[in-house]
Amino acid sequence: MAMSSNTVEFPSARDLMTRYVLMLPSSAAFGDLVELMYKNRVSAIVINNPETQNYYIISHTDVIEFLHKVRIPSGDIYTVPLKNIMKSPVQIIDQNISVDKVIRLMNEHGYKRLVLGKNGIPTGIISARDILLWNNKFFRPGKPLILLVVDNDTSILIAKHTFKDNLEREINDDLIEIYGGALASINTITNEVIHAVGKMRVLQKDNYSILFEPREEITGILVATYNNIELRRRLFAFVESFIESHKKLLESEYYSNKAKEEIDISHSIQMFDL
Repeated sequence: MAMSSNTVEFPSARDLMTRYVLMLPSSAAFGDLVELMYKNRVSAIVINNPETQNYYIISHTDVIEFLHKVRIPSGDIYTVPLKNIMKSPVQIIDQNISVDKVIRLMNEHGYKRLVLGKNGIPTGIISARDILLWNNKFFRPGKPLILLVVDNDTSILIAKHTFKDNLEREINDDLIEIYGGALASINTITNEVIHAVGKMRVLQKDNYSILFEPREEITGILVATYNNIELRRRLFAFVESFIESHKKLLESEYYSNKAKEEIDISHSIQMFDL
């Protein structure tokens, strides 16, 4: 997932795209296109012109338009080269572009799909349907279960809250202490080992999502039923508010040299009321 340390992130197009590209050369015939579409049950094929190294898309809509306009005997129609059907070349969009930018591009230009790639070479396709499926998953209602605040230097839990109304069973406070430390350690290790990817923001465990909101001093961790964008926004706001409210304490020499005491966050929990 494409990560940002400053904002609530959207996944990249790479996370949503179809991870293969069905492609034909521009010298291929119309019959090849129809056969490939039928066998793979797809609505569009990428066409490559090897002479210009440009890429094109021929979709079901283009096929119907061609069949409507064509004035060729039916027996010869399948031999028509694709270069007689394809239109303007398409731009290869970087596969790491964020989904919000993909949506903007599609909306501004009326695109139904985009060809994604790396270094100008197609690696996948993202369609409006892919975005709708993601939207249904990413924006589905989620419930907060456990909220943790962990000190990054020590991995000690300094604040916690359980959303008891949302829990199916009672959770022991000692277990939450261990849980918070373990999650913080996972976060730290992941950042150090896979630092090029950026800070880890979500971990799927069994039927739960664990959302991370790391800062220099602390990491906010929310265990929730789903990886829900609204809960991510609220976790982001909570961490910002927590740091602002306890900035002097977190930065003080007194705090860094003494045993960590749990901070009361009961006044901030209403941020998570859905």
